[in-house]
Parts: sequence; structure tokens; C-alpha cells
Amino acid sequence: MTSFWTAAMLSATLQFAFTTQTANAQTEFKTWNGADEKAFITTGLDNGTGTSGYWYVETDDVDGGESQIIFDAPSWDSDGHLPDAHIEKYGCISGTIILNKGMSMLQPYVKLCFNVVGKENGVYGLQAGDATSWGGLLFNYECDTAPTIELGLGDMDAAIGYANPSISLPKADKGSWIEFIPWSNFAQPSWYRGNQKISGPEAAQQLASVRIMIQAEPGSYRFKIYAIGPYTGSVINNVATTSAGSEYWSSYYNGCTNMKADKNTMVYKASLDGTTVTLTEIPDKVINAGQGVLLKRTTADAVKLTSQNDPSTADYSDNVLEGSTIKTEKSAEYNYYVLNYENSKLAFYKYADEELDDHKAFIKQPNISNCEFLNIAGGATGINSFKTNTSKGSDCLYDLQGHRVVKPTNGLYIVNGKIIKW
Repeated sequence: MTSFWTAAMLSATLQFAFTTQTANAQTEFKTWNGADEKAFITTGLDNGTGTSGYWYVETDDVDGGESQIIFDAPSWDSDGHLPDAHIEKYGCISGTIILNKGMSMLQPYVKLCFNVVGKENGVYGLQAGDATSWGGLLFNYECDTAPTIELGLGDMDAAIGYANPSISLPKADKGSWIEFIPWSNFAQPSWYRGNQKISGPEAAQQLASVRIMIQAEPGSYRFKIYAIGPYTGSVINNVATTSAGSEYWSSYYNGCTNMKADKNTMVYKASLDGTTVTLTEIPDKVINAGQGVLLKRTTADAVKLTSQNDPSTADYSDNVLEGSTIKTEKSAEYNYYVLNYENSKLAFYKYADEELDDHKAFIKQPNISNCEFLNIAGGATGINSFKTNTSKGSDCLYDLQGHRVVKPTNGLYIVNGKIIKW
């Protein structure tokens, strides 16, 4: 069920569930990750009133606009909070922004905000605090248009003509995107001609709120917020695996920032020689941005990937695993091979569907080859069973390297996707 908020309803603050804590109990801004399936934010700077960390919406209704947000929330609880169930279902905050100028002379906008310190006395006005220790902001999102992050300064907003330090981010309509933004990158807008100048680092010393603004031409724009936190924070992604004999495997394409797998996961790149794939372990478990890999575990738990700034020390130059952050149609010029476990054999099998899955790695080869699968050197999972062919009348046989065989001799072959003995 979607939840619809009009401008009139925005006076009732849109808040996410937040565990009230005293200022002494909080010591740091903890990165909010949708993967944690919780809706609250711990800023580390709450003033003891428990009014920081709540999200709320600001729109252009004060300027005569009629913009609004339609959230993908299943429901709102009795306190008007977006429930954890929303995050559990979507793994993020998601919805559609409707930009409508109405009677406004300005470009329409909406802002999704949260308070850093909280309200004065827990009732009126925003108190500011020193967020220098955050170093800046981490932001993981998708958006059909370019978002802007503003640094709210409470009562000082009016004094600087609402020319708050901000930064414009790239549009992310092709999948999840991560930005690490130091305070020094925030600056007042170029149109500001006033005398009250303030830099990003200076604004961080008196930060009252963080505001994610979508301002664009009238229209409808989808958005998702996966994570927000300090510059030194980390984004977490969970990747499910599939049973392959006694092991658990998955392919993964990393389209954003560098990600490191948990200590119980082995990470592999792949090289290709003819029809044979050779896997090479990545010792530091870091998956560089723009790389596809294979992930292996000995248990069925999901792989936990954590973002980091530093790339892997391993050489990915010979890695043939590719991928995309969005579902992608295949090109007629290529055959695509994806990791699969069939008939007790883990290999790269020719992909039959027309659309490739997002965030999954594949190997792409010119379609002049008639190879049905690419064998993994050494057998990532050994062939532990086979069937005996008694008819010897199959129309289409392939050897274990995926080559079609017209005149088979004694040995093992692939027939209709099954391993047989000839």
C-alpha cells in the first residue's frame, strides 16, 4: 500500500522510529543502512530531547508550489512514523517525488531531512551542533534526477538568505550510487551575492539538519535512499548464495564503490583460455568498483559486503567477469555465460533469457562460438555422478569443455544438459 502525503499533511512531521537516547549515551554518527532493516538514525549529537534522527519533509508549498512525495511504505504507525516494515521490505527508503510548480515562480522542489541535534527544549526551533568529526557525508542512493544535499543551519538560514552550503550529486537512474563527500566540497550557491559567507567546514561546526533536496522540472521522479552516514562510514550490501554441492556460490557485479567481503567468504576473479575459466582468489577480499567476481562460502549465510575507499591490492586487469547495475538486454552479437550448478557441475552455462540480471556477473563471448558452457579449471565442485547413455543416438553431444562433438568416442559428454558416459 502506498502512503500519500499532501502539503497540508506535512505540518505533522514525517518521522522515522528512533530510539531516544541521552547526549551522553551517543558518541558517534552511526551510518544508517537499509540493509540493517531499521528505520531510525543515530546522529551521535542528540541534545537529550530525543528529537534528532527523525526524518521529515519540506516542500515548496511556502512558495506556492504543490510538490509532494508518495512513499512506498506499507503503512504508517500510530505515531506517524515510517515503520521498520518499510525498510525490511524494500531495504531502503523509497518512493516517488511529484514536482508541481503550482503558483510558484521557482523551480519545484521537495526535501527529505533529518535533525542532527534536535529541537530546542524538544519543542520549537532547531539546535545546532559541531559535526566536524563526521568528516563529511556518505550517501548511497538512486534517483531519476540529480539530487542536492544541503547543510541546514537552523536560525542562521535566514541570515545567509537561505544560501546554505550544498553540493549537487549526479543522477543515479542506472542503479545504486555511492558518494563520499568531505565537508570541504560543500559551498554556497553561485547565485549568492550576500556578505555572510560560510564554507562547508564552517557549516559543519554549527550543523542543525541535513536536507536531501530534489529540485527539477515538473514531473515524476523515483528515488531510493540506501544509506547515509559520516564520511568515514560504510555501506553494507548482503548477497545471497546458492547451494552447489557442499559449497555456496554466487556471482556479483560491483557497480559502485570498492566493497570488501566478510572474513568467511572467498572472492575470485576469472580469466578465460579458450573454453576454460580459471579462478584466482583475491587475497584481501576487496571487490573494486566496476568489477565482477565469484563469491564462495561453506555455509548458507548471505555474503556481507562493506564499502571502503581503498581499492584491492590485487590485479584485476585480466578479469573477464562483467555485469551491470540494472537489468540489461543481451546483444545479438554475443553469447552470455552465467554461473550455475547443474548435474553436480558448477560452470558457466549459456544464458537463454533475453534480459540479464542486475548485479550479477557474466562472461561475454562473440556468438560465433557454439560452446554451450565454459568449464571451470580444476572443477570448483567435482562431478560426483553421471548417467550412462544406452542409446548412443543423441542428436547433440558436447564434451566437458562445451565443444560440440559429432563423432564421440568413449568418455563423458553433455547431452540435453546432463552428463552421460559414452
